[in-house]
Order: sequence, then C-alpha cells, then structure tokens
Amino acid sequence: MENVEMLLDYCYTHPQSYTTETERYQNAVALILPDTLILPEPGSLFPPNALDALRLPQELIDKRPDIIAWLARLVNPEEPPVAQQLWLTTSHVLAKRALYIEVAFES
Repeated sequence: MENVEMLLDYCYTHPQSYTTETERYQNAVALILPDTLILPEPGSLFPPNALDALRLPQELIDKRPDIIAWLARLVNPEEPPVAQQLWLTTSHVLAKRALYIEVAFES
C-alpha cells in the first residue's frame, strides 16, 4: 500500500504530471500519466493492458485526508463526494504509453 500512497502523493504534489478524465462516471476520476514515470515495481501496480482493482484501506483514507479531499474535488468541485470506500483501478495502456489510475468513491 506504500506504493499506492506514494503514487497518489506524487500526483497530488505534481499536478502538471497528469491529465484527468471525469466524463465517464459521476463518482470517479481518472488520472493519466506518461509511462516514462519511474516507479518502484511498476508492473505490480500497472499490469500491461489489463485492469487491477483494489479497495484502499481505511487507514490510508484516515492518514491522508488532504489527498482524499483533493481527489473528491477532482470528481466534483461543487459537491465533492464523501469517501466511505475508495477503489483504485490501474493499468498500463501500452498503445497509449500511459499509466491509467482511476479512483472511485463508493457508498
């Protein structure tokens, strides 16, 4: 889970490093990063041309309210969702040379 926190923290502190996608779902935001980003164990977090999903532990939600609030504002700046459960879906989209991160707020 340390890699997930590090990745989200990187995006939070480097807003120029990603583009966002919010048009798909009203409870989620996607962050797209170039696959040239150097990460520890990228294959475990970003499977090539496949999706990996995991529920973020409550400890991470409690530990980093700043990141959770930032993600909620990305989803909906006017009415940010409340984090009851957060799901993270990741993939390495080889054809686009991109790392895909989707964070979904679930109730």
